[in-house]
Amino acid sequence: MPLLQKKNSWKEGLDFFVGYSPERVNPGDKNHDLNKINKILAYPYSYLKKDLIKLYSLISKKIIFSENIKEAEAAKVIENIQRDVNIGLINEIYLVCKKLKLDFNNVIDLASTKWNFLRFSPGLVGGHCLPVDPYYLAYISKKNNFETKITLAGRSINDAMAKTIKNEIIYEIRKNDINDKKKIVICGLSYKKDVADLRNSLSLKIYNDLKKKYKKIKGYDPLIDSSYKKKYNLINSRNEFLKFDIYILLTNHSIIEKNLKLLPKKKIIINLLGN
Repeated sequence: MPLLQKKNSWKEGLDFFVGYSPERVNPGDKNHDLNKINKILAYPYSYLKKDLIKLYSLISKKIIFSENIKEAEAAKVIENIQRDVNIGLINEIYLVCKKLKLDFNNVIDLASTKWNFLRFSPGLVGGHCLPVDPYYLAYISKKNNFETKITLAGRSINDAMAKTIKNEIIYEIRKNDINDKKKIVICGLSYKKDVADLRNSLSLKIYNDLKKKYKKIKGYDPLIDSSYKKKYNLINSRNEFLKFDIYILLTNHSIIEKNLKLLPKKKIIINLLGN
């Protein structure tokens, strides 16, 4: 908007009109695709308001109208921050349970019997929203003389999970007395189940780190584009997949879950997060 006004001597609200609808779909979630979700639509003018609502109603279940574009974007950002903080908390509880030698899953099952307990799963947080949106809000808050305390609380613990899981994989390999002759495959490299996106993927980061230590390691992710095969030293066929000795599960795509069931029982499957 500022650029249009500066370059063309136009006035926003008089010569041109801007509306905004923040992205809200959940990648990989078939129950909440675009035509099933509530869609926020921000448009500060009466001009074309009814037509825009009618247009967006063709693609989304319900239109939530707002006249404030900044508030609409703030809503989108805090949706992601809330999830990031909640996953950060459960990741920390997961690590505490391991230190205290407690069964994490049993602890969560017991806690979940309370009616208002919010159940989250530990995991690797990646993608193009959750790892960055907390910084946007923290930045603009600081610029306006407010120092956030909780907004970035999930960031350090969620980023640190990559190193934690990598070290646990190395420990499991040593514990199982896996020698250099054994062939290892890392299963699932994208940032999220049933999604092909590699942006900010901690699974990919772990795989790249492990490649430096284990020469016979390969990656397997049937969802990502085959053009990445050479770059990341990947296999992409099920026949190749079945020929390994150790299977380390990071991002549990439905197709990977299905292929793992085809393996003989003597194969070693390492699934640290139980995803």
